[in-house]
Amino acid sequence: MTSITEIEKQLTSLIDRGVVGIKQSFEDEGVIIDDVLKIKRLCDSLKLELNVKVGGCEAISDINNCLSLDVSGIVAPMIESEFALEKFIESIISNTNDEIRSKTDFFINIESKTAVSNLKEILSSPSSKLLTGIVVGRSDLTKSLGFGKQDFESEEICKTVEKIFLEAKSYNFKTILGGNIGHRSIKFIEDLFKSNLLDKIETRNVIVDLKKSGTKDLDDLIKNALLFESQWMQYKAKFYNKIGESYIARSKVILDRIT
Repeated sequence: MTSITEIEKQLTSLIDRGVVGIKQSFEDEGVIIDDVLKIKRLCDSLKLELNVKVGGCEAISDINNCLSLDVSGIVAPMIESEFALEKFIESIISNTNDEIRSKTDFFINIESKTAVSNLKEILSSPSSKLLTGIVVGRSDLTKSLGFGKQDFESEEICKTVEKIFLEAKSYNFKTILGGNIGHRSIKFIEDLFKSNLLDKIETRNVIVDLKKSGTKDLDDLIKNALLFESQWMQYKAKFYNKIGESYIARSKVILDRIT
């Protein structure tokens, strides 16, 4: 069984290479609070950021869980309109004070055809003043635009992502690229970074600051980030299987008492 010590060792090896944080998600990943707590302890021990994607623009329970954990950043998924952004920001303001907001980053995911169509209205709205930046989720964006998941590096998708980041940078927002980050993404990431359009990339769980990592050894860095993710998945699978087995064993003991 992969241990937390092994996972921490793998993550530690990435810090000097530009890894600045870990991302968890109550939305697409369906993470449970106990796992976020474990990752939070790991991040605290290594002085890494922890960003958490909540389940929607008005996911109050998720937002409160993030606040109780003192996360570094909160990400709202599938923001497709100025109104959706307004609902997210209202949820933040009604559950936080100025001190908390000043030390927390707030991001939105731009990941659909509708969001792209409404991008200017979203980024220029009064609610956007509380935002730190945007995350482009290429997986959903690709499918929303009518392409197959394998087309995330197609010319049209790349042009769309570039336009999104150009618009975001015109408002001085931080920009993050996610979705199918791997070997095929390297050239596109390099081009965006050289054009000063991209600040960070993220795999499902690992956040890389390109200003710290550069792009020279990005391929190997991404491979090792994905290795960390694989180790974390293995740890969780075996940990919860063990708990499940103990419940089954206990159930049999109980049944033996009534037969």
